[in-house]
Amino acid sequence: MNKTYQQTVLEKLPTLQTSIDKYHLVQEANRMVDEVRQIEIRLAKSKFFNKADTLARGKISKQAARKLLLEEKK
Repeated sequence: MNKTYQQTVLEKLPTLQTSIDKYHLVQEANRMVDEVRQIEIRLAKSKFFNKADTLARGKISKQAARKLLLEEKK
């Protein structure tokens, strides 16, 4: 599943068919889920995420949202 390996194989042996076994497919999926989970945790700890989350749920007006976003940029 390594991109460099796949590119090399396609370059050197273009007619060769490759396959990925289930174990490595699940392993890569778990790695990606963990990466997204870590990003979500970091975002949840930041002030901007909490304000954006509030905005997304429609708990404040658009004017108040713009004001908060402008304050964040300062």
